Amino acid sequence: MRVTTTAQTGFAAGATRVGLFPPDVAELVALRVAGDCARVQVRMAEMVGARLTQVQAELDGALAEQAAAGGVGGGADVEPLARSIPLAKEAGRLRAASSILAEPFAPGACTDECPCSRAASVTIGPFFLGVQEAVTAKGQPIVCTLDADGGDMTARIGDWQAILAQATGREHIDDGVAVLFDHDIARTAELARLLASEYSCCSFASYHLTIDARGVRVEIRTPPEARGAYAAVFGIDD
Repeated sequence: MRVTTTAQTGFAAGATRVGLFPPDVAELVALRVAGDCARVQVRMAEMVGARLTQVQAELDGALAEQAAAGGVGGGADVEPLARSIPLAKEAGRLRAASSILAEPFAPGACTDECPCSRAASVTIGPFFLGVQEAVTAKGQPIVCTLDADGGDMTARIGDWQAILAQATGREHIDDGVAVLFDHDIARTAELARLLASEYSCCSFASYHLTIDARGVRVEIRTPPEARGAYAAVFGIDD
């Protein structure tokens, strides 16, 4: 049974939203009309994989540009990091779609439940830091859930920019960075809030806030796969 024109239109809109370009979407719709779901799935998987590689390269470039500028503190322009957010979201959608398209082929024509249609229905997906999906030594996925718990990553960039501008120093530590501040109750409370927000979306990293006679010290440790993303914020990489 062929899918309806309405279903084809919905598929096309979804595939575009996932991240595929109009010529690719048109090709997929033509294959769906021909009635061979397996062919659609194979071709869509190729297109999604190619687009994911392109988006990942653009994302890595934006993060490296921000890291080279010293992160978001010290008055640096945060445009590269802001540009990385929609790229990370698109990469998440593409990875989620790719995972669905790796499922066994459905016989016959495409339906609303086939992998092709479900891949085109993806609206959000976790973002794996690094080209390949990886886990920590304890087996935890190195993945960012992006705007977790209703958070706003764009607003958080501005918050980090404001507070890191007040830092008195930064230090390399094993697997991460330490950022130093003078004593200030309101600022320390804001640091705690920001670190909790980071943990909410990126729980594979560890976040430590120390208050003692020397001042306030924030330590963030990450796996190697996440170092580039955190360097874009804190301006320190390997």
